[in-house]
Amino acid sequence: MLTCVVFVATAEGCSHTGGRSAEPAVTMQRAEARVAYRAAADVRDIVPGRGAGVIFVDAMKQAAPWYSRNPLVLDRAGNVRFLAPGQVAETVLYPRAAYPAGDYTLMYAGKGRFDFNGTGAAVIARSRGRIVLRIVPRPAGIRMRVTATDPSDPLRDVRLVLPGFAQTYASSPFHPLFLQALRSFNVLRFKDWMHGDTFVETAVWPGRPATTRATQVAPAGVAPEYMVALANATGKDPWFTLPVGATDMYIYQFAALVHQTLDPRLHATFEYGHEAWKPGTPSYAYAVMAGQNLQLAADRNAAAVRWYARRSTQMFALVQRAFGVDARRAHEAVKGAVAAASTRPLSRDALERWHAPALAQARYMPLPPPPPPTAAPAPPIPLAAECRSPQCRRSPQVGRSGSVSPGLSALRRRQTTHDAYDSLPDDYRT
Repeated sequence: MLTCVVFVATAEGCSHTGGRSAEPAVTMQRAEARVAYRAAADVRDIVPGRGAGVIFVDAMKQAAPWYSRNPLVLDRAGNVRFLAPGQVAETVLYPRAAYPAGDYTLMYAGKGRFDFNGTGAAVIARSRGRIVLRIVPRPAGIRMRVTATDPSDPLRDVRLVLPGFAQTYASSPFHPLFLQALRSFNVLRFKDWMHGDTFVETAVWPGRPATTRATQVAPAGVAPEYMVALANATGKDPWFTLPVGATDMYIYQFAALVHQTLDPRLHATFEYGHEAWKPGTPSYAYAVMAGQNLQLAADRNAAAVRWYARRSTQMFALVQRAFGVDARRAHEAVKGAVAAASTRPLSRDALERWHAPALAQARYMPLPPPPPPTAAPAPPIPLAAECRSPQCRRSPQVGRSGSVSPGLSALRRRQTTHDAYDSLPDDYRT
């Protein structure tokens, strides 16, 4: 489910070991002791078959996108809008993963027909927009089919809620055993949730991963609201790996969302791409292209390193602007390397040495597999960016509730489209 790394921080800065996670040493801890121990976890990708286990209590958030033998007509959220005669849309959940037996609740909007024959699920109750399924776990996972949908009122907002969570899945999206597995860590790195090592497309804010998608399994990764919600629920500092193709507006809006919804006692780390300086990685190919397009260097390695340094510096300037007076709560993952690369040419080997454990010693430890999920309900943990009830107000204890900021509502109402020009609007300039 997770990869763990333990850090022994001895000086101001950070390390990046073997392309995995590291975290800048915390100033407060260093003021109290010369050696500060930090533990970080790379939260594994939720793509079916990757061994992530049960993360969300709404299983559809970990479902494979709807697919068919012939191309499907889907809406922007990934819901099936139309089926040709005889066409069937199908998805799979939890293949080769442990998931609980019991009565699952399928909820949906629109009109259509689901089929569960031969999928390990038996219908025990049915009403408008709601089906109760008795599911027995199988190695192949849960398979669900859509055999009909009304084009004028297509099936959408499909949720498959695990036993015992039908009343709390919206406010408490994460399974309690998943939260328990994160208890001993200090930092949660979301490189895999953000597909930082594979997603190299242009990332514009209007097209960002959204909580309203049919599934959170997508090339661009998981919605940032869920990453912030997980950090708030566990009280752990988040580490975000922003796409190498992110526009200025994407970076600014992402950082603004984090600033406005992350618990104020937590600190966020931001990293530009994943190993954009290392040959053979998708991010490196993007950095080479960008560096050569800007004529930063004729040599491929030099072009990639100089682009990486330039864009990382630009990224963090946007992050700090978004955080404003709270800029001290935002950290840059590879500040030392970026500073060196921006002042003098560095080879890839020299840059890699910056990421070696010079300022920290790390040892990766595989975690034991989690116990099979149970149906025990979890305490409410509101999704920070979506909840509007009084229960969402901040409480003195990290992880008990989310937070809602009036600024986030204004941010959503703005509906900017400046991504197309890769620049900030006038009212964001300082």
